[in-house]
Amino acid sequence: MAYSVVAYCMDRRWHATIQGDLPNVRRGNLDTPTMRVAIIGAGSIGQRHARDAAALGHDVLRYDVVRERSDVETVDELWAWRPEAAVICTWPDSHVGWGVEAAQHGCHLFVEKPLALDMADLGQLSLEAAGRTVHVACPLRYVAELRDMWKRRDRIEWALVDAGYHLPTVTPGYHTSYHASTGVLLDIGSHALDLLQWLFGPASVQECKHARSLTIDLTCDDYAVAKFSHANGRYSGMAVDWISAERHWFVETHGGGRVERCDVPANIDAAYRAEMAAFLAACEAGRPADNPLVEAAATLSTLLEAKRWAAR
Repeated sequence: MAYSVVAYCMDRRWHATIQGDLPNVRRGNLDTPTMRVAIIGAGSIGQRHARDAAALGHDVLRYDVVRERSDVETVDELWAWRPEAAVICTWPDSHVGWGVEAAQHGCHLFVEKPLALDMADLGQLSLEAAGRTVHVACPLRYVAELRDMWKRRDRIEWALVDAGYHLPTVTPGYHTSYHASTGVLLDIGSHALDLLQWLFGPASVQECKHARSLTIDLTCDDYAVAKFSHANGRYSGMAVDWISAERHWFVETHGGGRVERCDVPANIDAAYRAEMAAFLAACEAGRPADNPLVEAAATLSTLLEAKRWAAR
């Protein structure tokens, strides 16, 4: 059986330079409860989350080390605003540190993927965030086509996910953005594995290979394939890369003698907004997030095991 594929690929607009396009929403203009939402890291994905939270009627304040992207000059000003929720969109190696700091200031947490580059300090984050809603990004769970697939998951015997795009085209200046620890397996792969575990439950690594193709100038892996077994007896696989000439993003499922393919739309704006709405509603209701820290930590642990497997 040829295990190829698992799908998560970032829309190019995630990487566009976006500045100054956040609606000035203060104490929301919608007939809904509002929260003060801090956006920490206001690059493209941070700006997307800021727009979504504002459009949902919540107050938004952005902080970024790049002054042009920031609504405040210092992080002290951000905390003085007393945000109730913080969306962490910095580089992965600082997610946990910012999460701990935001939790210490009383915030519920939305953390972008990958959650971290290793398991260090996740225990501290868990302790600091105890009693608060913590959600780790999983936008694919809110894509309508994939939600339909999830409803049919009992009929799926195995799934393949394939995702790729050309990193130099999508992210100009990528040389300074990705270092040896930030390979494609942890980047796109974290979303891919989250999708597979959402379908089938906890995964164990059966096989993994990753490589640096030398076609782009990176010191980390830019292509990875992996095979997983799941606690419910199902199997899955993924292939993720940063070297494909054209973006591709699909999930192929096999079961009951049928093969089905789900192509994830390039535009998943509605999924992002639905995810933000679900997170903020969970915060307001005091209930767990759709992808809580314990699940996201398990995903990260499995991916790190895949990296160790590939290094044998």
